[in-house]
Amino acid sequence: MTNTFQVISSVLAALFIGAGIILAFYRFVLRRERFTILTLNIEAKVIKQVENLLLVSITVRLKNKGRNRISARRYDALKDKSKENLYEDDVDVCMHAGTLKIRSVPNEKSEREIDWYSLKPSIFENINYLAEYQDPETSFNDVDFWLEPYDRYNQQIMIWLNPGTYVIKAYFLGKMIDYQEEEYWSCSKLFELKSQL
Repeated sequence: MTNTFQVISSVLAALFIGAGIILAFYRFVLRRERFTILTLNIEAKVIKQVENLLLVSITVRLKNKGRNRISARRYDALKDKSKENLYEDDVDVCMHAGTLKIRSVPNEKSEREIDWYSLKPSIFENINYLAEYQDPETSFNDVDFWLEPYDRYNQQIMIWLNPGTYVIKAYFLGKMIDYQEEEYWSCSKLFELKSQL
């Protein structure tokens, strides 16, 4: 009787261990649940015109499509505290976890490729679209913002622009994790803002 109980117990333990391994393989390898998945989208529309200026509503849409919480990067997490930017490389600089940049597309007389990095930087290079989540305990440098799994967030920015063609680029910087790729997402869109007159 004792041997039968031990055999059944061993078989059940092996089944549970096997089921755990299969479940872990399914969740973390096939479904990639250890990764964060964010979609980022931008919309722009003209609200009104005053003389030659257009009041433009720019909406940044974030959606957490994964099963993990996504938190905005904070200055206090930076290893080098002397940096004033949350992200810097050879071509991109972001001061905020939610950075919006707007660049004008010049009129050309001949055919050429338009690339974000070929456009001249403008005065709208570091708009903080997460500004309403700034943390007063850190002199408003950091934002206290996160998206739970499957959460959506829409933030509207109002800005005055001249009529023309623009590329708008939004960035979202997530946590920096040692020995892994950092969480960094960006999206850019081309918009033509026409005069209403």
